[in-house]
Amino acid sequence: GIALQDPPPRNGRMILYRDRNGWCPYSERVWLAMMEKGLDFDEVLINLQGSKPSWYYDEVRSGQTPAIRFPDGTVMSESLDLLDELDVRFAAPQYPALFPSDPDRRREADELIRAFRTTFPSGTRPSSRMAFLFRGWGGEPVPRAELEDCFNGVEALLAKFPEGPFFMGHEFGAVDCCWAPFLERYAVQVPLVHDGLQPTDAARWPRLHTWYRAMQEQVPTYASRVKSDSHTWTYALLAAMGMEAGRYTALRGLVRGG
Repeated sequence: GIALQDPPPRNGRMILYRDRNGWCPYSERVWLAMMEKGLDFDEVLINLQGSKPSWYYDEVRSGQTPAIRFPDGTVMSESLDLLDELDVRFAAPQYPALFPSDPDRRREADELIRAFRTTFPSGTRPSSRMAFLFRGWGGEPVPRAELEDCFNGVEALLAKFPEGPFFMGHEFGAVDCCWAPFLERYAVQVPLVHDGLQPTDAARWPRLHTWYRAMQEQVPTYASRVKSDSHTWTYALLAAMGMEAGRYTALRGLVRGG
């Protein structure tokens, strides 16, 4: 991906606009979906931490990411709308489907995506750097028990289609794209705030553990390209918390540079 001071040329190339740091979870949803569909596209990186180039507001009125300029020049935003549009424009069987074609299974997929709103702890915000981990802006971290309830909830959702490791069973799809960015952050950041609490714990959350493993082993574009590493999410947490991070045992040495 490249960051541009001038708008990209309208030459029929498909463009994904995503955040420059790779922190925006909604950009990650769409990026992962496009990669798994095997689409040919360019990436233009937008700085969400400072001033955006003025041309971007002409392209995307909200100024937010993600957005896609399709080959016909149409520009769309909002991650869930984009996942739907990708399946319309790049349909199965030529391209892997993100959503099931069967209407009943499609409704079930939509319910699993909507469950996202009620499963993560209430009163938290989807901060790009530490999503659903703290109360409000600069508040206290979510209590350990509430995070355990969240992981119990995800475990129950994964049990709805027990024939495979993904949310809809054997097939990776849109539901996994929607959950992956947030569960990815949790796997690194939750243990840094609550010692010993790890959503990949196979003894407590075996289906969630299996999902993490399947994402790593069966979704190569995620593991090798889209997923950020533990150093990135540790740094992002430190940057967001500042010296407040020193209150937490697992982060104290990192704050001091130890």
